[in-house]
Amino acid sequence: MNHLVVIGDLIQSRRSTNRQLLQTQLKTVLAQINAQVPLLSPYTLTLGDEFQAVLTSADGVFHQLTTILQAIHPIKARFALGVGEITTPINPTQALAMDGPAFYGAREGIDQLKKNGELFALINQQSPLPTQALINPTLDLLSHQIKKWKANRLEIFNRLNSGQDIKTIAKSLAISDKAVYKNISEGAIETVMDSMTAIEQQMNTQLS
Repeated sequence: MNHLVVIGDLIQSRRSTNRQLLQTQLKTVLAQINAQVPLLSPYTLTLGDEFQAVLTSADGVFHQLTTILQAIHPIKARFALGVGEITTPINPTQALAMDGPAFYGAREGIDQLKKNGELFALINQQSPLPTQALINPTLDLLSHQIKKWKANRLEIFNRLNSGQDIKTIAKSLAISDKAVYKNISEGAIETVMDSMTAIEQQMNTQLS
């Protein structure tokens, strides 16, 4: 049975003027996701600035990742998604002491992202998706777009992903409806959301 492994890694976190605050922000957002999302193995800090998890499905995985990006902004993180088998028992309390092709793929993805400077990669070493040749270039385009977003735009994106309407978002952020629509347009937010959903659906075909 295939599983989805996420490995995340903070980018240039040593440049943060307050590393203690950054670590607190990261721990807090990971705990929030763990409490809200059904996971086979929860988001767990591992070595240095890395963290990882094993997911039950790909549904909403990019929302989880952009929620992390929002929490640590302006620091960024790279995220590698590995699809494949896990050959050791699943650890339901911490994403530690596990191994297998899903983890190998996620690790390969992290290595790729360190070289190309993008934010997202998907690797399936065992049986790549027929659409694999399109997925990672699409993720590169999404990375290129999201890297330019300010905190406000990330929050608008995540609130839309959570199902909030324009007026609720505008009121929460103390900005006008027009400003929300402008962020949606300039950030191509609807296209980004649609692309992420399509990629999640593709991943789910290999997780059943």
